[in-house]
Amino acid sequence: MSKNVWMFSAILVIVVSVFLGISISDSSILSTFMKPAETEQVEVAESPWTKDGDMFSIEVAYVSPAGDETNTITLGVDGSTVTSFEMTIDTTNEASKLYQEKFISEMKQTFVGKKVAELAQIDTVAGASNTTQAFKDAVAQF
Repeated sequence: MSKNVWMFSAILVIVVSVFLGISISDSSILSTFMKPAETEQVEVAESPWTKDGDMFSIEVAYVSPAGDETNTITLGVDGSTVTSFEMTIDTTNEASKLYQEKFISEMKQTFVGKKVAELAQIDTVAGASNTTQAFKDAVAQF
């Protein structure tokens, strides 16, 4: 009887080995077990703001009554606090230039020292509604 058990065990080992050998060489089964775990791909939009140390800059473009306007806005930020505000004035229109100069002055007086999150809540600054809206749109992407 022990000879029969031994023989049965040997045959069983051979059958299992052959079966496993066939299963492992079967590419469809192999690919099922060796497929990498599925991961969710999340796309992160790149911020249009450029960073240089604690300084963040963005170019804004908008249309004013005088025509197309483009300004570069630079915020100094320490943690979440605005430490400085600068904006280039590239317009040749005197009325636009006046509004933009007032906008810069008022932004410096009002928002330097405030939290960045507060910038999104501003109303029209110094009568420069188009400049203000362009700035708010930029802050929304900060």
